Order: sequence, then C-alpha cells, then structure tokens
Amino acid sequence: MNGSTALKILKGDAYYDVLVVDNGLPGLSGMEIIKRVRGMAHRRGMSIIMLSADTVEREAWRSGVDDFLLKPEAMDKLSSTIARLLKERRGSSE
Repeated sequence: MNGSTALKILKGDAYYDVLVVDNGLPGLSGMEIIKRVRGMAHRRGMSIIMLSADTVEREAWRSGVDDFLLKPEAMDKLSSTIARLLKERRGSSE
C-alpha cells in the first residue's frame, strides 16, 4: 500500500487499535502519515508504531509515535510491542 492510500483509509471512520507504519512508503512517507494522523481528532488515541531502517527515530518520537522499531534488528519485537500498547490502552481506559 502507498502512503496516500493509507491516509485516505485513515481519514475514514473505521476503528483501528494500532497503526503500524513503515517510514519508507511510496507517496507519503510514514513520517508524514504520522503527523497527519496525529492531527485527526478521531485518531488521536490510536497507538502508532513506526518501522524504519533509516535513522529517523528522534523525528518519529517528535511526530507522535508510541514506539519505534529499527528494521531489521527489532522486527522480532513487533508482536510484543503491539500487545504492550494494547494492554497499556486497556489499563488507562479502566
């Protein structure tokens, strides 16, 4: 999927718990998607994980990610990161 298509989907009303986005998407970059999503009122509470092989971690945190995973080294942490973010969300809503 390219970044423009992803953004179009995220503008819709479908509910998502977590957005996992690669920075290297064609069209809009993952970083640009994060910045735009964080500006959407209905997406502000959605957890976002960025994957990247580039050294953009600092910028990703400033853009509003909930976690950053460096590819390929941290890819084995993706499922545990998603589980942790979902657990944290459930804990904060109780």
